[in-house]
Amino acid sequence: PVESDLRAVIDDVFRQQSDLAGKCGVTLTLNMPDGPLRFDFDPELVKVAVSNLVQNAIQASKAGQEVEVRVAPAEDNVNIFVTDHGSGIQPEHLENIFNPFFTTKTHGVGLGLAIVSKIADEHNGYIRVFSEPGQGTRFDLTLPRVQQT
Repeated sequence: PVESDLRAVIDDVFRQQSDLAGKCGVTLTLNMPDGPLRFDFDPELVKVAVSNLVQNAIQASKAGQEVEVRVAPAEDNVNIFVTDHGSGIQPEHLENIFNPFFTTKTHGVGLGLAIVSKIADEHNGYIRVFSEPGQGTRFDLTLPRVQQT
């Protein structure tokens, strides 16, 4: 980890995923406080994690739906929420979604969420999922502001 600005990482992911969102007819929105969000993390790994979450949310959404990326700094952590209003995750799948090679997609290999989970672990953070079938899904990626050495 190096001192980096999370704002730049999120802005980069947002730009990269905007094309996919546009092709799918999905609105991508960003809600982030003004000013830099500097703390110690690996910007390349966090970019991969957030990009995987946003891409999954776009793919889970139908045309006309919205995917929201929200960044909420707290005292000790920074929380990144990625929310879609797609079909949701079936309850029987929730316990397996972070396992390598688990997928419900026809053309997926099941590594995206496993990678996100590993990146969260490597930052001493965590990833949680909240999903309601037919209502959508929210992933919460929490990263500590100070890395343990």
